[in-house]
Amino acid sequence: WYAFPMLHLQSQEALHLILESALLFFAQAKKSESPIGEKKLPSPAPPAERERANRQTRQDKARPDQAHPARPAPAYPAHPEPRPTRPMRDLILHHYPMSPYSEKIRAILGYKGLAWRSVDIPMMAPKPDLAALTGGYRKTPVLQVGRDVILDTSLMVRVLERLYPSPALIPEAHRMSCLAYAGYEQTLFYGAVATVFQPEGLKAMIARLGAEQMQAFSRDRQELFTGGSARRPSPELYKTQFLPAANALNAQLAGRDFLLGEAPTLADFVCWHPIWFVRDNPGVAPLLAPLRNLMAWEQRMRALGHGYPSTIDAETALETARGAESWLDFDGPLQEPNGLKIGERVLLRASDYGCEPVEGLLLHASAYEVVLQRQDSRAGDLRVHAPRAGFSLSAA
Repeated sequence: WYAFPMLHLQSQEALHLILESALLFFAQAKKSESPIGEKKLPSPAPPAERERANRQTRQDKARPDQAHPARPAPAYPAHPEPRPTRPMRDLILHHYPMSPYSEKIRAILGYKGLAWRSVDIPMMAPKPDLAALTGGYRKTPVLQVGRDVILDTSLMVRVLERLYPSPALIPEAHRMSCLAYAGYEQTLFYGAVATVFQPEGLKAMIARLGAEQMQAFSRDRQELFTGGSARRPSPELYKTQFLPAANALNAQLAGRDFLLGEAPTLADFVCWHPIWFVRDNPGVAPLLAPLRNLMAWEQRMRALGHGYPSTIDAETALETARGAESWLDFDGPLQEPNGLKIGERVLLRASDYGCEPVEGLLLHASAYEVVLQRQDSRAGDLRVHAPRAGFSLSAA
């Protein structure tokens, strides 16, 4: 019954109907004049005749007029080495290897063929080096572009798309579809978390982290979900959200390379990291193995790679922020939020979880982002960018 959601049956009654039909079939066969057990299979052809037939089949397949047409190559790039003629911003991703949302951004960097620098951060609080940049925000990942600090992967997508528009993550023809998939991202992610924390997945995590580290991780995540609108994912989401969604993705991928066609879009990347999170756990990875279309898509997504990362330490990232001289352009026209004025000291918080406040001067607010100016003794003058949706502002 754990596997029942994987079956394409609408209810237990459908299964009962199949069983009753099978029993009726065998009952009728038993009464018939030619019982099933008495039927004889045709005798196999002699070896020489079989060889002639096989030879003819091979010849037929070799004929050009009967050959199947070759499938065109996928439309995504082959990721050559970064070309010096292409302007490259100083992209620094603060992340850790097991972070699902970090995998989303790593895969996007791979698809766009970008060079970037990697800072490995702790899985759990405290994160003093990261706090020097963010002002207290602790979710993973954080994208640093010089002395601009980008919070939340939804805004990172917009920043990367503005700086490196080709290949496009959100093609005009698929804009609404991409927005719809992005709206489902957290639901799919919570379902993936519930799946990984099933007994077999939990055993694999303990084997990977150790029992003591796993207990500390659990306490940290309990604190992370304190004070916001979100609650820790229930184990039931494994059956009610994740497996139905995985089956739907498998059906969507029938006859196509990616979710919306022959090239990856934002739709693929918002679905990729929850699937990756489950497949990265050997305890629960086999749950998705029967979904052949999804497994083929997984291989195509992995083939995109992670671009061209180079590892640096946190101090080098802070030094980069101190030495930067330019700022990112604002994203969208000014729309002052909730009566707050530009230049006013404000508190910025995530609304769902990880709600530690970031204090700074309100520098800009649009339909897409909120920008705070802040200063840190280690990182210098900074601008912290957060998406308008999913964050709240209040007077400090």
